[in-house]
Amino acid sequence: MRLELVIGIVVAVALVAYLAGRRFGRHSGDAGEPDYARRSAIASGTPAGASTAAIDDALRDELRALSQRGKKIDAIKRLRKATGMGLKEAKDYVDEL
Repeated sequence: MRLELVIGIVVAVALVAYLAGRRFGRHSGDAGEPDYARRSAIASGTPAGASTAAIDDALRDELRALSQRGKKIDAIKRLRKATGMGLKEAKDYVDEL
């Protein structure tokens, strides 16, 4: 085989592996992989992406009231709008109230 052909095949295989990894969330740095900081933040009650300053007592009380009335989806929407938090983090936060 010619050297150029072998190098081309190796590059093509590497590219396919890289793209497949990105597609299925296995590429390092991909947002699909849970990181320790996010898991730690959720465990501590402060979801990632949410500033504790952005969730004041009034907002927390409003979210709790919505959740207790069975309007968890509305509470999640309200929290995401107020903080810019991701869907999973907002759901986890509301579930913890």
